[in-house]
Amino acid sequence: MVNEANASQLQRPCDSAERALLAEVARGKQDALVVLYRSYQRPLFVYLLRLVHDAGLAEEVLQDVLVGIWQSAATFSGRSRVSTWVFGIAHHQAVQATRRRAVPQVPPEEFEELGDAAQDAERVTFALALQEDLEAALEQLSPTHREALELVLAHGFSYEEVAVITDVPVGTVKSRVNQARHLMQRALVERGWREEASL
Repeated sequence: MVNEANASQLQRPCDSAERALLAEVARGKQDALVVLYRSYQRPLFVYLLRLVHDAGLAEEVLQDVLVGIWQSAATFSGRSRVSTWVFGIAHHQAVQATRRRAVPQVPPEEFEELGDAAQDAERVTFALALQEDLEAALEQLSPTHREALELVLAHGFSYEEVAVITDVPVGTVKSRVNQARHLMQRALVERGWREEASL
């Protein structure tokens, strides 16, 4: 699944609780798999939805990821964080799923999450406008650029971890993220946002 040999330069230790859970999964403990799944379900679903642009397919791939974790837990060597390993499985499952099936686009309004009802109308309007413009700018990026940017900014992975997840060199990840930031900034300026805003 995920080639952890590429992660040998990663020196950050894995989260000990997640490592312990994964060790339990490797020993066939279904309860540990449930706990691990619950902690990753939402971030993985959001990540997969961005990759496949279809909620049903994202759910399907998420289940494939769960099976992949169950089947491959014993192969985790601990040279990367558990999250890097899990997202790597998700990346590879999503790539396989999109190759098997043509994927329709999901409109940005399906991603909208309204804030607390107590927020004033101006803040909500501003947030929705920004979200709409960010979604539009993200959609202009290639899938590889969008994925790299999201893994770094939304999920907090390092360049090295993204390289492991996507199975490309670190330099390629850095290039994709920098290009994506530049393209996003340009797209946002074209939509009326100030140029000095940074991603």
